[in-house]
Amino acid sequence: TLSLFVADQLASKKVVTVCRYAAGVGFIHRREGFPSPLDGSVHQTLRGARRMRAEQPRQMQPLTVAQLRTVAARLKGSPVAIRNRAIVVVGFATAIRRANLAALSFEDLTFCEEGFCILVKREKQNREGVAGRVVAVPFGRNRITCPVRALEAWLKIRGRSPGPLFTRLDNASGTDLHPLSCNAIGKIVKGAIAGAGIDARQYGPHSLRSGFITEAGIAGASTLVIAAHVG
Repeated sequence: TLSLFVADQLASKKVVTVCRYAAGVGFIHRREGFPSPLDGSVHQTLRGARRMRAEQPRQMQPLTVAQLRTVAARLKGSPVAIRNRAIVVVGFATAIRRANLAALSFEDLTFCEEGFCILVKREKQNREGVAGRVVAVPFGRNRITCPVRALEAWLKIRGRSPGPLFTRLDNASGTDLHPLSCNAIGKIVKGAIAGAGIDARQYGPHSLRSGFITEAGIAGASTLVIAAHVG
């Protein structure tokens, strides 16, 4: 049955997506104490699909500093624009994934004279949230792309009460802080990039992370320093 399901899904989805579906079915069976249906026939079907498709992973283009300045310069005026600028600029400066951006809370912030620090509790390589990881972000030399100023501008609108850091702005009462989802973060980043006249089909939230890594390497930062910053 799982082999038939896999074959059906392969008609419209990428192999890597169908592999994830199959692994999920196997995981749920094992968790509930049943034998996993992820047997040799299923693996053979997936291997055959990989050989036939030879699919290449879709890579997002890294966002350059020049592009970041263009994007940030257009995000001003309205509360939504100020929030979105903070998301884009802080996302670039911290190089954390969009799931981590969506999960940030005000309590994870610590401001200091040099800028601020963010506590990343859980991420891809630390799913249990043991100890967490602190990312330090200094003031930027360019006011347009300064992550500290962008975040402070957003906090003037959001307030400094506990709760999710990046929130929705469609709350009629204005009393509750509703977090943005991962998908919402993705749409905001792509929309901001498209609004700056850049072809957003080649860019996404991961472009902020890869853009920081690329620009840091071009600037001469050592691989160890970059690796420590991006986790």
